[in-house]
This record gives sequence, structure tokens and C-alpha cells, in this order.
Amino acid sequence: MLITLFILAVIVLPFAIPLIIISLSNSKEEQPTPYRTAYPVNNYYNRNMPQYLNQPYPNAITQPQFPVMPQGSTGANITPPPVPVRPVPPKKNKPDMTVSNILFLIGTAFIVLSGLAFGVAGWVHTTHIGRVAIIAAASAVFLILSVVISKALRLSGTSVSFYILSTGLAATSFLTAGYYKLMGERFSFSGDGVFALIATSCLIASIMLYAGNAVFQKLPLICTALSTTALTVLFGIVQVCDDIEIAAPVFIAAQALIIAALYVFKAAEGKKYELPIKIVGICAAALYGGIASIYVLASFFDPTISSITIITVIIAQLMYYGISKKINGLIYAESIVFSFLALIIGIYTANTASDKTATLTFSGIMIASYLIHRFVPALRSTFTESSTLSVSAFGALMCLTSMTRDSFMPETIMVMINSALIGTYVFDKSKAKQIAAGVAAPFIPFLSSLRLGDMISGNFSTGSNAYTICMSVFSMILIISAAIMNFMPRIAPVFNAKYPRKTNAALYTDLSFAGFILMFLSCAKELTYIPAAICLIHFAMSNKLRNNITAVFSSISFVIAIRTILSNSNIQSSTVNLIVMMCILILYMGISRFVYHNATICCTHEKLVIDPMLAAGWLPIALMLGTTKTACFFTLLGSAIYCGCFIKKNTSQTTASILLSTSTLLTAAALIARPFFLPESREVSSKITIAIIALTGLACRYIWREFKEASKYSSNTIFIMSFIALLFDAMIFDTALNTIFIMGIMILVLIISIAVRSKTWFIASAASLFTITVYATREYLMALHWWIYLFIAGIILIGIASINEYCKKNNETLKTSVAKKFSGWSW
Repeated sequence: MLITLFILAVIVLPFAIPLIIISLSNSKEEQPTPYRTAYPVNNYYNRNMPQYLNQPYPNAITQPQFPVMPQGSTGANITPPPVPVRPVPPKKNKPDMTVSNILFLIGTAFIVLSGLAFGVAGWVHTTHIGRVAIIAAASAVFLILSVVISKALRLSGTSVSFYILSTGLAATSFLTAGYYKLMGERFSFSGDGVFALIATSCLIASIMLYAGNAVFQKLPLICTALSTTALTVLFGIVQVCDDIEIAAPVFIAAQALIIAALYVFKAAEGKKYELPIKIVGICAAALYGGIASIYVLASFFDPTISSITIITVIIAQLMYYGISKKINGLIYAESIVFSFLALIIGIYTANTASDKTATLTFSGIMIASYLIHRFVPALRSTFTESSTLSVSAFGALMCLTSMTRDSFMPETIMVMINSALIGTYVFDKSKAKQIAAGVAAPFIPFLSSLRLGDMISGNFSTGSNAYTICMSVFSMILIISAAIMNFMPRIAPVFNAKYPRKTNAALYTDLSFAGFILMFLSCAKELTYIPAAICLIHFAMSNKLRNNITAVFSSISFVIAIRTILSNSNIQSSTVNLIVMMCILILYMGISRFVYHNATICCTHEKLVIDPMLAAGWLPIALMLGTTKTACFFTLLGSAIYCGCFIKKNTSQTTASILLSTSTLLTAAALIARPFFLPESREVSSKITIAIIALTGLACRYIWREFKEASKYSSNTIFIMSFIALLFDAMIFDTALNTIFIMGIMILVLIISIAVRSKTWFIASAASLFTITVYATREYLMALHWWIYLFIAGIILIGIASINEYCKKNNETLKTSVAKKFSGWSW
């Protein structure tokens, strides 16, 4: 049922469209053109038109000049000129129906009604041949009516309508004969020649329409004739090919021939019906090409040679017309379709051969597509290059996934070619392309190195060594690539002048990528010497750039590599590891001190120099952390060295003093937590610790010598802390020898303070002596009777009162008297 409706729609549409066109043409011819069509002049209209209507409109109506008012006039008696009124043309009335038209319509209606009544009454009882004969007779009647009306009445529109009806009935009679199998089983709707039947019906209609157009010269006739011809070709191809796999290439060939005839050979140019031929030809070409494209999409997962042929023809057409007509959109579309062709060929190869071959085929075709679109000037553009290169890179990734341990070299070659193609844009004239290529170039080789390491480890049973070797080689390639680009002006000045490097994105990307790889390789369990050696090369190369920030990666990687080597060695002593890390720290800080002595971040001679040793110096300290005293000593001492190395030539005096003070405190803490020179006596050890604290105060006085107040207060604070520590030492280690030793030190400080007239140390030493004396004699004091303390208190109070009275006698107070005694002393 659906096939029958489709066939009827295909047959009826070519005849319905001309009728619609005729009606639209007639309505357009009857519509008047405003301001251009003259008024109808006949007996129903007045021929004597007003004079103002005979003037040209609207330019004929001019604006009269206003009169000039006389001087002193008020304007009361001046009458304004009349405003001209735009004439409104009368509406055109449709002419009345004539008697002949009325009779013609009534007669036609009677004939149609009688035909309908006859068909309803006698169609069921009519034989198959009779039904075909009725339709054929109706076609002949309408044909005769068309001739008679055209010759006798000269009504062209009515004649054309009857002729089109005759044509449609003629084609219908042929289809009806096929429906009732009057021409045999083959030429019927259920036979093998159904499409031949439809094609013959369309051919009959085409012949009649061409003949009618030769007589009537009407545009709808030629449009319908061309449309039915296209349908004839369509059904003819389907009938002849008998298989869509064969018919689809024929359709695309027909489409190509039609387009070539129209736009290459210009077959319709200068012809009377040039526009209809082009419109119908384009529609037919779109129909044929659409059928072929639908076949390609329908067979996407199981493509055939026909699919490949169709896409190839489409690419050829897009390429030819895009170049010849200079239409960039066609070139863009061609590059996309080319990628689709590579995919179709890859799927076809996978179905017929293997997935590995399919991947290589797809990648190879895309590389060829990219080379074509890059080196053929007519096809080269930013869009075509980027699109084909992106798909080619996708093909390289597919090659990585299709690698096997038995065969991986072809895929590796494909990946290398793609990487090289991306890398060539580093020398492109566009700065944006240089940046994009420099950033993106290392990724595919990186993945390739990982995959290659997997393949090698599977083949040669080398385990993680294969990864270490492959990634080390890749990092060396990146370093060498950066070196070549950096020294290009020297080693190849001509090439550099022709393809100048406008950005250093590729340089820094390569070295950064190599640095990241070295950081991971430094953790490898085997062959760690290789990345450690490469770190030195990377460090040297990084310092040749205008910005040596990438040297931080190799500095960190070298420390990790040394620690990994120690961990993997037979040396199990933690002390050795601590010593090695301390040596590395000293080495790094020495390089920092003598090579990067100007500043931590220094910009000189258009170079931004960063101290990579300081940037990586924290790592050895972090690796020395531990819970033992040895680890604590090395960690604190390394922190002191690290902190002190932040002092550069351009460091301010205040900042340098702060850093040195911090370094001194860390050194003192390290010496206090020392794992060596530990005497058995706690008393001696305590004295050493107090001496270290006192020396720290002395160091702070020297460090802050340029700042008197800071030097004085910082050192005095530490010294007082030392005195307090001595006081507690005397209390903790309560022996006669220890007490005499500490009191001797305090007496010495008291004497020195008197000599130098220092109030601070006089008060501190005197108070300490009094405190330690009281503490040392506490047992004797506790043994005295209570009235002795009362006696001593009374003596003290009487003495204070006497001194106060003596001071008042001399017009002084106790405070001023004491201040007078210490007037030459300083704090």
C-alpha cells in the first residue's frame, strides 16, 4: 500500500506543480502595478480626466512660494496658499464575467459531473481492459479538447490545462495496464520490471510534455517535462542496476555529470529555458547525490567499494569546484569529507583484513591528506590544515593503542611522522601557531615512549628498565631539540633568518617536559644513574636560556636520584644517607653562593636568572628529617646553612641581619642537639649548653652591630637568659664545686660590670649572687630561730630610715641619692 501511494505521489506531483504555477502566473498577470499601470480606458470609465490628474506624479506638484509680507504688516489680511492634495487613483475594478465565460464554466462542470457519474456507476462492472481504455479515451478526449480550444477559441490557459490532464491520464492508463498485468507479470507492480513500468510511464509523460511545450511555449510545461525526465532516469537506473550497491555509484556519476554539464560545459547557458534547466538539474543532482549519500551512511559499519567510490567522487567535485570557483566553503567541506573517507577505508580494511592494518591505513591516509592540504596552495588554509592535522594526530593515538609486542615498529613510524609534522609548526611564520605547536608537540612522543617501553619490556623481559631507557631517551631528545632551537641562530643563520623563532614556548615546554620526566625517572628502582646524568645536562641547558626556571626541575630530580641510589644500594646506615644529603646541600649552597650570588631572582642583560639551588635546597633538608638526634642535628644545621644562603649582594642590611640571626639560632639549636661530644656528667653538658646560648648572644651583638639598639637588646636578652640558666643550673646541681664555679662567674661579671659601669649587668650579677647565696645557705638560714629574722628585719628597717634621714639632711631623696651614685653608669 505504501509503495502504491509513493508511486501515485511521484506521478501526480509533476502534474500538480505546473497547475499551481499556472494559477500563480495568472494571478500575477492580473495584479496591477501601482503608479505604473494606466487607468483602464473603456466604455465604463470617464475619458475626460481632470487636469491635475494629467500632470506627472508626484514631481509635477510643486510647492508655491509664500508671499513676502510687507514691512510693518501684521499678517492679518494675508491668506495662506492652498495646500495641494495628493490625487488618489481610483481602484481598478475587475471586469464583469462575460456570457461566454459563464457558459463555458457551466458546460465544463456538466461534463465533469457526467464523467464522475459514469465512473461511479460503471467502473465496478468494467473489465480491466475496459478500465484502461476508459482512461486512455479520457486522455484522448482532453487532448482533442485542448487542440480545439487552442485553435478555435484561442484560450491558451484552458488549452494547456486540458493538455496536462491528457498527459497525466495517458501516463495513468499505462500504469493501470501494469497494475492489472495486461503487459505480463514482469511489467506489473508485483513483477521485476516495476521500476521499468514507472520509468516508461514517466517517459510517456515527458514526451507529451516536450511536445506540448513545442506547441504552447509555456514555462510550467518545460519544468514538468524536465522533472519527469529526471524521474525517468531515476527509475531507469534502479531498474537496470537491480542492486543499490551498484545503483549508488551510478547515481553519484549521474549527479556529477549533471553538475558538470551545467557548470563546466555550460550546456544551459544562453538557452531559452536556462533557468528551468538549472533549477531542475540542481534538484535532480541533489536527489541523485542524496540517494548515494544515504547509501554510504546506511552502510557505515559495513562499507563497500561503492561507498569508497561515492565519497571519492564527492571529494573530487568539492575539490574541483572549490578551486575553479574559488569557494572556500567547498574546500573546507572537502577536507572534512576526506577525513570521513579515511575512516570509511579504515573500517573497510578492518572488516576485510585486520584492525592493525586498518589503523595503519587510516593514519597513512590522514597523513597524506594533511600533506595535500598543506603543500597544495589552492587547498591550504588554517581550517583545512588544523582539521586534517587534528584527525591525523587522532590516528597516531589509535596507532599507539594498536601496538602489539610482536609488531610495533610501523605504528612507531606513524607516530614519529605525526610528531614531526606537528613540530614543523615551531618554525611557522605565525606566532600563535608557534606557541600552539610548542606546547602540544611533546605529548604524542611522550605517550609513544610509554607505550614503546611497555612493548620492549614485554619482549626482552627487562621490567622497569625498559621504561627508564625509553623515557630517558625521550628526555634527551627533548633537551637536544631545545638546544638546537636555542643555538639555531649560530648553527644555521640562513634558516633562522627565513624562519625566525618568534616565541620560546617550544624551548620551555621541551625542557619543562623533560624536567617532569626526570623527576619521575629519578624514583626508578634500576638504572637511576642514567636520569641522574641527564639531570646535569638538563641543568646546563636550562642555564643557557634567558630564563633558567626549568633548571629547578633538574635540581630537584638530581636530589631524588641520589636518594634513590642510596636507598637501592646495600648501604643501610642512616648516618651515611644523612651525610650524603648534607654534602649535596653544601654543594648546592656553594653553587648558589658563588654562581648566583647577585640575587635570588635577578634580571640582567635581558635575562631573568633564578637561583635553582635555593629553589631545590629545601629537598635535602626534608629528606634528612628523622626522630634520632643525628637526624635532628643535620636537619637543624642544614636549615641554618640554607637560611644563610638567602643573603645575596642585593639583600638589604636589615634582611641580612634577620636571616643571619635566624641561621645563628638554628646553629645554636643544632649544637645543643648535637649527637657528638656528649660528656657523661650532666653538669658539664649543661654548662656547654649555657655557653652555646651565651655565644649566640655574642653573635647577635656582632650581627646587629650596625643597629645599636637592636644589638644591645637582643644580646642582653640572650645573656640574661644565660644567667637565669646558670642560676637554675646552680639550683639543680646543688654541689659545692658547682656553686663556687657559678658564683665565681657571677662575681667576675659583677666586677666587669663595675669596671664598665653597666647597670644591667651589675643588677643581674648582684641579684644572681644574692639569690644563689641565699639558696646555697638555705639550710643554715632555716636552722636559725625566728627572733633572729626579726632582729635582721629591724636592723634593715633602721638602716633604711637612717639613710633616708641623712639624704633629707642634704636636701636629697633616697632615689636621687642612688641615681647620683650611678650617674655615670649606662644600661
